[in-house]
Parts: sequence; structure tokens; C-alpha cells
Amino acid sequence: MSSGSIRLAVVQTRSADDRSENLASAAASIDEAADAGAQLVMLPEIFSAPFVGESADDDYFRWAEPIDGPSNAMVRERAAAHGITVMSSIFEETAVPGVYHNTACVFEGDRLVCAYRKSHLP
Repeated sequence: MSSGSIRLAVVQTRSADDRSENLASAAASIDEAADAGAQLVMLPEIFSAPFVGESADDDYFRWAEPIDGPSNAMVRERAAAHGITVMSSIFEETAVPGVYHNTACVFEGDRLVCAYRKSHLP
């Protein structure tokens, strides 16, 4: 990104109980934003899963994925295809058994440049 002003797009989605449907919807939103000139696209928190309630039941852990899982793979591909920056947020399952994070990631093109891990769900 160049210095000065940038064009920002903030995406709001409604997640279904189907990760592939959620990813397709987010990909279409990234494409639409990029086509409209956005240089930075921000996706909702844990965009590829239904939003967690006040307390997660054990079934919610099925939505956890590694940082290079399907959600960020789609984000990386779309950011690279458009030459833009995209911020995503996933429910990350780490390599350490039983350790999960609410992780925000920033992709500049096909490069992960930042990951911020919270130790609690929203």
C-alpha cells in the first residue's frame, strides 16, 4: 500500500452452518470490494463459522482450524489475486493439543504479515 489515503471495505456477512458456503460468500465480498477499488478489506470476526454465543459448547470446537486452514487459504488466494490487503479472523486450533485462539490475520497479497492471537472467544 502506498502512503496517503487508502480505500477500505468492511464486510458484514451472515454465517451459515456450512463452512464452504461461508467461504464462498466471503470470497464474493472480497472480489466485489476489490472490483470497487478497495485496497484493504476487513472481514468479520470468525467469518467462516457461526458466531459463538456467550459460552461455547463442545460442538463449537468443530469450527476450529489451523492458521493455514481453509479460511485463510481462501483469504490468501483472494488477496493475491487482487493485489490487496485482507484482514481475516478465525477460530484457530494450534499445534498444541487443547490450545485455541481467536486469531486475526493480515494478508498482503499472498503473504501473512501479521497474526494476533486472543486466548478467548468473543
